[in-house]
Parts: sequence; structure tokens; C-alpha cells
Amino acid sequence: MKKKKIGYVSDKKAIPRNGKGKGNKMKKTILLGIKNNELITADIELKDWDGRTGLGISFNEGQAFDINTIDDEYTRDYFNDLWDYGYDTQTKLNLLQDGEITKDEVFQEWEEDVNYYDVKDCSCTDYELTKNGKTINFETIGCGQTDVRTDEDFNDMIFTDEKMFNDIMYYWDNFHLKELNEDQVKEIEEIMESTYCDDDEGFYDFITNNIDWNTL
Repeated sequence: MKKKKIGYVSDKKAIPRNGKGKGNKMKKTILLGIKNNELITADIELKDWDGRTGLGISFNEGQAFDINTIDDEYTRDYFNDLWDYGYDTQTKLNLLQDGEITKDEVFQEWEEDVNYYDVKDCSCTDYELTKNGKTINFETIGCGQTDVRTDEDFNDMIFTDEKMFNDIMYYWDNFHLKELNEDQVKEIEEIMESTYCDDDEGFYDFITNNIDWNTL
């Protein structure tokens, strides 16, 4: 399992832009590609800075997994790790009701309501897909200002649109959290009309066709 990268959880809801003026903005999530069953997306946002337009770009990386592999054994291992490394002594005492119940009883109570979202963080890359009876989703392993170009397996990337990828990386390298001129705003708006936005079927078709389902 890949180690998660430090980042932040971003709001993935697209906010439509309706005309110009203070407070209007547009945010889209665009699929950049897939490498080794890992999807890469970019969150692109045009921001209204008192009549000026600013740009924000961040990235998300999600590792595909078969949701049916999250069985009782996997869940119990997760609970043990959470207990050993996620809670301080006082929290453990509270959960144990000061010795009235055992750790196993705590785990049994948790298991009654658990689902895979409780043990897999899909917060930035939640795209559940089903093909031939197999259902997958994507565990978020990186989000924020992470540069996929530095990944060791970057050369394995299957791009949705390599030119679009290069354009987005250019704007991230040079204009993230900076003001854009009118022409640059138009270029970003054109990128945000991509068929690989997460509100478009092309986004999901590309994932379905480029994931190696047999290895999951």
C-alpha cells in the first residue's frame, strides 16, 4: 500500500460561474490521467478578488481498490492500527468506559455499522465504478500541492489529453494564487470545459477503460 502524501482535503463540488462580478467563481475537477491504477485529478478554481480574477490549482491522487477486499480481517487490522497509533490514553479509557468493556467489545460495536468508507479515505477521489460485477473506488493517497511529475512512475502515465496536462502544469507552475489577465482567464475557462471534468461522462469512461481491472 502506498504511503499517503501530506495535503489537504478539498471541496470537490463544482460551483458554476454565472456572468462576471464580485463573488462569482468557477471550480472544476479534471481528470489528468491514470498510472498503475492510480488516477490523477486537478482541482481548478477561478477566484474573484474584488473584480480581479485569481487562479487556484491543486491535485489529487487516488489508488484504485476493489471494495470487496475490505473484509473483516482488513477492518480489524485497521481498528488495531487506529487503536495503537490514533488514540491517546484518555481516549482509550473513555472508549473502554473505564474498564467496563474490553477492546474487543469496542471493536465489535464499531463493526456493526462499519463500511469501507470508514477504513478507506476516499475524500478527494470518491469515484465508485462497477464493471463486470466488480466495484472499485479510489483511496486518496495525495492531495494539495503535490507534483505528479516527480513520481517515480510518472512515465507510466496514460494521459487524458497530454497538451491539456502540460497547460495546467504551466499555469500551476507560474500562476497559482496569482492574478490572471483576460486572455489567461479565457484559456483556463476553455480547459475547464474539458470532456474530462468529473461532471462529464468522459471522465468516468476514461477511468473505466484504462484501469487494469484484472489486477484489483
